[in-house]
Amino acid sequence: RVTPTTDSIETANVVTAILASTHKGAGDFEVTVPAGLLEQRRRTQFIFSIVMMCIAGISLLVGGIGIMNIMFVSVKERTKEIGIRKANGATTTHIVRLMTLDFTKWVVIANLIAWPLAWFTMRKWLENFVYRVDISLWVFGLAGMMALLIAFATVSIHAIRASKQNPGISLKYE
Repeated sequence: RVTPTTDSIETANVVTAILASTHKGAGDFEVTVPAGLLEQRRRTQFIFSIVMMCIAGISLLVGGIGIMNIMFVSVKERTKEIGIRKANGATTTHIVRLMTLDFTKWVVIANLIAWPLAWFTMRKWLENFVYRVDISLWVFGLAGMMALLIAFATVSIHAIRASKQNPGISLKYE
């Protein structure tokens, strides 16, 4: 007899034993336990979340390296311009603001392209779950602000380094 307090795995084992004895090893049945299925699904989701976190980390790393390289090339190409501005009395703040405005524009454009794609993809992915979760717009705003912060920090470091150089040296080799 199966009672409500009996463990579902024990019950499945008993049912399997009964079916095996009556069907004489035909092997045409399979007993699945909902708890086992839920545990398997939970493990699958856990592994999926770890893979997604790794992919997100790698993409952030590659994106950061890409921004640093683009900024490095941009500063190197604009060394003469920075030197002339510095010789004409531009402050470090002015040069940093000039450089960051160029990159801020591109980060905003990239976010405006990525947000609808991310919203659509996340919406389709979340439809597969039993319990529905709505996607809030603040998540996209936070992601955009983080991208702007990372880009601003990267650009600022290179721009400050370039603006601290002696303008005579940068103009001498151009």
